[in-house]
Amino acid sequence: MADTSDLEVAFDWTRQELGRRFGVTFSKTHASLRQGTQRKFNAVSSDGSIVATISHSSGPTSGKKNPTGKIHTAVASLYFLSQVRAQRRILVLTDPELNRLVQNEVDGALGEGLEILHIPLPPELAAKVRAVTSRASDEMTLS
Repeated sequence: MADTSDLEVAFDWTRQELGRRFGVTFSKTHASLRQGTQRKFNAVSSDGSIVATISHSSGPTSGKKNPTGKIHTAVASLYFLSQVRAQRRILVLTDPELNRLVQNEVDGALGEGLEILHIPLPPELAAKVRAVTSRASDEMTLS
């Protein structure tokens, strides 16, 4: 099984970057949905006013095809964000290609009050994330 500790480092870095941009700390915790239930999100501001889902998924597949599953996952994340009781609801994408693909997918159809924010990882951290996801993909291919 691939070591995913570098992904946790990337999530921590992204939460800290959100904190720098918005002036409030973020943590992985639950947020209330409109239906009265709760769901865990990987970036919720300490005052609860901002809820975000962070994705470190990459763009096109190794075969240069569109990553349909990753795009659908991003759209599903937007659905859950649309159900959150928060002033700001943000899908954070760290990969520039996936950001472009998702932006194209939801162009003109992004739900009211939802945002997509591209926060690129520092190059050395992006390389570590790519290495982790590549190893995990290789494991899936071998199983």
